[in-house]
Amino acid sequence: MNTVATVLKSIAVLILLAGSGYVLYQQAEPFLTPPCSKPIEYTIGTYDPRFGVSESQFKLALINAASVWNTEAGKTVIRLADADTKNPLPVSLVYSEVQKATELGKHISAEQAEYEAKKAEVTRIRDSFAATREAYERKTAAYDAAVKSYEKDVRYWNEQGGAPPEEYAKLKAKADALERDRRALNAEADEVNAFAGKINTAVAELNGIAKKLNAKVGTYNKHAGEDFEQGNYVSDADGERIEIYEMKDIADLERVLAHEFGHALGIDHVENPESVMYFFNIGEGLALSEEDKAALRTVCKLH
Repeated sequence: MNTVATVLKSIAVLILLAGSGYVLYQQAEPFLTPPCSKPIEYTIGTYDPRFGVSESQFKLALINAASVWNTEAGKTVIRLADADTKNPLPVSLVYSEVQKATELGKHISAEQAEYEAKKAEVTRIRDSFAATREAYERKTAAYDAAVKSYEKDVRYWNEQGGAPPEEYAKLKAKADALERDRRALNAEADEVNAFAGKINTAVAELNGIAKKLNAKVGTYNKHAGEDFEQGNYVSDADGERIEIYEMKDIADLERVLAHEFGHALGIDHVENPESVMYFFNIGEGLALSEEDKAALRTVCKLH
């Protein structure tokens, strides 16, 4: 009986030791496993179609962003999770005011073009108005001079007691010509006034476009930025995750994803403005800078 009790006690001790060993191993595994030897496995978390990106485009962008680091590492350090992967890294498109502002930027570009077109129209109308008014003023001056000449001739012949038939005919012809000129000038005056009305209308429309444009620019400047707050890699009590809040197009999305994947690997920001891992998203493309590559080698202990 004592022998059985001793055996049972030994088994219990072994089970306890095995359990403790497993717990200790679980805690020590991150320190025992070489860096980047176990790939980060990601999955699509929240997908919001309001970004204007299809799910297949989102998947391809993730693949392209991961391949940047995989290629440089010479091995797979980031990959799509399998169906049986435990606790994969979710990557989500989270629609927010930031993305609304980015989309607003596209509308601003269109309205800026509309504003420039309307501004050019106002300039054309003003130029036409100036030319029409200048021609009208020249004709008016000529008409006024002709009227004065006619009135002078009339006074002269009145002082002479009347004009001979031949001179009277000339005065009558002048009077008829002046009447035709007066009617033509009145028509041109209407045209000048119409141009003035067109200018006022076009300027009012231009000011309306400018007002809407300025309001949108103010909103855009308030919400949209060029920094990597476009996305965020989070590791907290709730686990790890990547959330993307802003993108201009697919190329911009890929660059932001590559940046956040870099953080998931443990890479901090670097100083070269052209780097994927720079603080601000002002570079272009997915090519890693020498600073990006050096940071990857350091984190993953690559030689």
